[in-house]
Amino acid sequence: MKRMAVRILTLVIALMICLTQMTGCNKNKNTTTSRITTSSPAKSSFTASAARTAGSSSKIESTRGSEGNLSQSEGADIPAEDNLAGDETGDSLSDEEKIDLNGMTIKIASDWLATNEEDDFGTWPNPEEKKLIINSIKNAEEKYNCKIEVHKWGVHYTEDMEKRFADWIPTVIAGLPTKEDAFEITWPSVMRNYGLISGNILTPLDDYLDFKNDPRFNTGLVESASFFRGKHWGIFGPKGGLNYGYVGSCVIYNNDIMEKNGIPDLQDTYYQNKTWDWNQFLETAKRLTIDFNGDGTTDQWGLDMSRNEGIVGILASNGALPVKWNESAGIYEFGFTQMNAVRALQFATDLSFIYKVTDIARTANAGVTYYQKGLAGMLIANSVIPWNAAHMQNFSKLNNKLMPLPLGPDVQDYQTQYWSARVILFPSNLKDPKGVIRAVADAVAVWDARRDSYLDPEIFKTSVLGWTGKDREIYLGFCKNIKFDYQRFAIQNIYSTQLLDVALGKIPVGTFVDTIKAPATAVINDIFNKY
Repeated sequence: MKRMAVRILTLVIALMICLTQMTGCNKNKNTTTSRITTSSPAKSSFTASAARTAGSSSKIESTRGSEGNLSQSEGADIPAEDNLAGDETGDSLSDEEKIDLNGMTIKIASDWLATNEEDDFGTWPNPEEKKLIINSIKNAEEKYNCKIEVHKWGVHYTEDMEKRFADWIPTVIAGLPTKEDAFEITWPSVMRNYGLISGNILTPLDDYLDFKNDPRFNTGLVESASFFRGKHWGIFGPKGGLNYGYVGSCVIYNNDIMEKNGIPDLQDTYYQNKTWDWNQFLETAKRLTIDFNGDGTTDQWGLDMSRNEGIVGILASNGALPVKWNESAGIYEFGFTQMNAVRALQFATDLSFIYKVTDIARTANAGVTYYQKGLAGMLIANSVIPWNAAHMQNFSKLNNKLMPLPLGPDVQDYQTQYWSARVILFPSNLKDPKGVIRAVADAVAVWDARRDSYLDPEIFKTSVLGWTGKDREIYLGFCKNIKFDYQRFAIQNIYSTQLLDVALGKIPVGTFVDTIKAPATAVINDIFNKY
């Protein structure tokens, strides 16, 4: 009897030990499969390489982490359907990494190239940059077993583009192979003139690339540049991706003028604590607007801005756009009817008509004359001016510093907008869309910090644009909230003429909005909502 009790007790203990081990095994298994890395063990050096890079890269990584983006050290969560069936350990290569294009030649036509001999998506002043681009293309070729060719798209940009599309669109519709597998082109031109989306001529990329979580494509303009009706239709080439944060409306100010008028440095005083809002912006402009000799003529303006780009900048500062995507309704709408837009238009009117801190009674393309001559303390720069080399030379004699657009009352963080981007598009009749799109994406994403060698966008933009230190930190910050505003060109001719009269107080904002709402909505529906 006693022996029987001992045997039973022994069996119970053994069973408990077995159950404990099984539970532990299950826990380990769940831990392993809950986070599946997209990188093979050989790619672990990417993280180490990034960590060894000087402060700028580390800063970008820490910022990405704080935003909830991918962890470079642990790898990226990816949907189960993108992994090999039965993969429970995460040790196997993902489906993407095992694509074999069987020696296919991928031809990319680009309007960026200066000559047809270039094979690196454009000229690069630094030989090391060019070498890295070439190596990135070669690595993608080896990974996907393909050949990637880049050539110039014609001689004259506009004429050749029209001729090429005239041949290209019917070919795609007929289901025949095109001369190119992809082409790099200015996105607004595609949207305004060729109906490539509504005609099912292009391939949407969301089934093949992760624009929400992939760190190559989920940042600022890179993510939003080719967004249309809930999908993404293109990716940046190397230069576009490296430049993702340098575009956008902003405020440039002459710090010498600030000091002469007893105004503390704007960056040090207002930026960090987010007190750079409409009120502070207005007070600064008022203090800088001076009639030195009392003759009734303003000798120094507080603010310089153009009619179109300046007012669009004011709109963007309050999160408003002339054409706005309504995600819940799935349509584009006329944006000036939104209250944040109405408030922004009224503020722009007050700056000119009530407070008279800016002289906006000029042509649409003017707006830098006073600032460039040292006769204005601040400039609402449009999307090109602060980064254009020629303008930078003109401004170089001034003590320029940079601030974001002031915070409007309807936003919580600094905003900006941009209106154009060159993106790589793919026809809808690709033979192997998954392989081609991912191969090209790997080839062009030279800014991917997970690689052993990559081009840091922050360092790249500093060398090209000249902004350093606090200026660089600020523009990288506000460009995280960039809005892509190419749609406004469809209706700009409708509102442009009257916009000056609004700013001069000749037309009330409400009357202006009511007058142009119907024609603007008709154009928006015809171009963006008609399917």
